[in-house]
Amino acid sequence: MALPPRLLFAIAGVAFAAIVFWPGRQADAVTRARALVGDSKVVMLSAEWCGYCNRLRADLNRRNVPFAEFDVEKTSAGRGAWKELGGRGVPVTLVGDQVIRGYDPQRILALAASGRGAP
Repeated sequence: MALPPRLLFAIAGVAFAAIVFWPGRQADAVTRARALVGDSKVVMLSAEWCGYCNRLRADLNRRNVPFAEFDVEKTSAGRGAWKELGGRGVPVTLVGDQVIRGYDPQRILALAASGRGAP
């Protein structure tokens, strides 16, 4: 019995999503990224040309939040961590074990101020 192409496509999509978004996979990626960038509670993966990176850097500095920064184009640690986390853009910020993609200063500042996600 042959399955219709639509059903095969749907099954393949569900299988792909399960592999990509499996809960343990993200934790492993964070562990591997942390091995590259260290254990600063807040780590920003950025690029020199990125306007949102500049804004996030200013927000963190203005709030006196200590953070480590790695340029994904200029440092092998930054590039490696970005790839481990499935980087598709910048900034990518690690706060403890939480990954924040894009410019989301409220969430980053809230996580940094809380005890959640401590490495």
